Parts: sequence; structure tokens; C-alpha cells
Amino acid sequence: MCVYVCVCVCAFRLVRVSMVELLPELAQFCPDPFARSYLEPSVAFLVRSTKSQELRPAAFTALGKLSRAVKQYMIPYLDKLLALIRDAFSPKKIKDL
Repeated sequence: MCVYVCVCVCAFRLVRVSMVELLPELAQFCPDPFARSYLEPSVAFLVRSTKSQELRPAAFTALGKLSRAVKQYMIPYLDKLLALIRDAFSPKKIKDL
């Protein structure tokens, strides 16, 4: 039972990391349809992923790649993303690292 739980937890972690890395690739492949249909939930998922110590670097990288892929469609999210970046580089956060 314990081995099964460990395998499931590791698989779930691998799925989350894979999703973070895959979203910008999907957006780059077909930017306009992706932006119209999947951008909002993708940004929400990536923003949530920045809260995870394990996923934070990959999530910030993915947000940058996603922004490059969908270009102007990212404009409504800029304020939120800039606040997120500002918070990540705040002196308190840096001191905690």
C-alpha cells in the first residue's frame, strides 16, 4: 500500500511539472486558438504553480514562454503577473530563501 501511495504521489508531481513545461509549447504551436480557449485557465494554473517551492522556477519560465507565444493576448494578465514578479523579488521573500 505504501509503495502504491509513493508511486501515485511521484506520478502526480511528474504530471504537474510536465503540465507547467507543456503549456507554453502548446501555445506556441497554435497561439490564436490556444489564447481564445485555454489562456485563462493556463495562466491561473501557472500562477498557482508559482506558489509551490518545487514548481516556482519552471512556472515563472513557463509564464515568460507563454507570454512570448501568445503576445497581445497576455495584456489583460500583465498587472497580475508583474505583481507576482515584484512579490517574488521582494526583500522579505529573498531573505526567506
